[in-house]
Amino acid sequence: MFGCNYDLQDASEDLFDPAEPGSSCDVCKGGGTYELDLEDPYQRMVAWELVELAWADEGENWADETLDGGHFDLEEPEPGETWTRADWQLPGDGILRLTYRDTPDIKRFTDVVEAEMMYQLLDLMQHKMVTDYGLRLLKLASQEFWLTAEYAASFFGLMRDSESRIAATVAMLPRVVDTINISRGLLDWLTDNEYKAVEKKLGPELFHFVQGNPTGHYKLQLGNPQHRMLVNKLVAISYEETLYRKEHDMIDTSQKGDWENWRNETLNGAPYDFDEKVASEGGLDFGILEFDYISTNINHRVIGTEPMPQQVFALFLYELQQVKLAVRLNPSARPKRKRKPGKKSGQAKRGYGANVKSNKANKNNSMTQVSAGTLVPP
Repeated sequence: MFGCNYDLQDASEDLFDPAEPGSSCDVCKGGGTYELDLEDPYQRMVAWELVELAWADEGENWADETLDGGHFDLEEPEPGETWTRADWQLPGDGILRLTYRDTPDIKRFTDVVEAEMMYQLLDLMQHKMVTDYGLRLLKLASQEFWLTAEYAASFFGLMRDSESRIAATVAMLPRVVDTINISRGLLDWLTDNEYKAVEKKLGPELFHFVQGNPTGHYKLQLGNPQHRMLVNKLVAISYEETLYRKEHDMIDTSQKGDWENWRNETLNGAPYDFDEKVASEGGLDFGILEFDYISTNINHRVIGTEPMPQQVFALFLYELQQVKLAVRLNPSARPKRKRKPGKKSGQAKRGYGANVKSNKANKNNSMTQVSAGTLVPP
């Protein structure tokens, strides 16, 4: 890597982005249509990226491909096989034309970068010749790798100033598969100002998006890369939910009889029938898309998930208890209750507030009881 004349360019949305293979770029006319000169080094690199994306995705991703106007067929590995560039070669020259159709899929732990590769990247980022805490390497890797929140926290720990922490979080956050762990593993380490900066750069729509519960109303600017990323996430979720309902002979709950989960769509204020196929091919690059998304099936995505271990549950209860102790009630806001006859003014009542200790007293406790037989240190 060192001594290489390649440099990562942060700007220029015109360059090919493997994360959005169907979007318009300098070699793509939009809708996933490519015209590539295989003798040009950059365009040949794009062709190889499209080959490897097709090998990794399920189903047929190349359509209407030709070489110098003649028939051309991309060879693909058999199910269960993994090919590299050594197993098949692109022609050395010619004009390759094709339409790339992305296969929507929800990224999971099986898609996460291997631990060995992650550690190698960490070593590179800490090399003595790296002067930006490895931020450029991380941005480059974030275009290719999927991460866990734990991996993201490892990279985040190398950043030594606020600007780098913000940039690293913006690059990694959309690539984390276990979104439920993002707060503890990553966001909790940001200052308030850094948190707000990340939210602003990603946009509140993508920043607050919950993959496990995508139901909601959306208004997205398709010229914004973050908004297109969110559309792609919703397309992947809808594709999987649709497939699940069909395979299990469930009813079609769609608004238009197409099995999809999009409702009340408009494009630039005009009624619009959202087409997931067009979106996956990159056919929606501009305009304001507004719609309701109704998730119909989320439980199957957590089948096989093990119950929370007892120790983790105990810590969860402990944290809830700490939150309770940190919250102070305004005495004037408490509901006034009639004192029963015979009670004196200073006598504690049973029930409301009878067992509440002061914060000061609780701070002196060396152990807090979470559940029967379980003690957790504060």
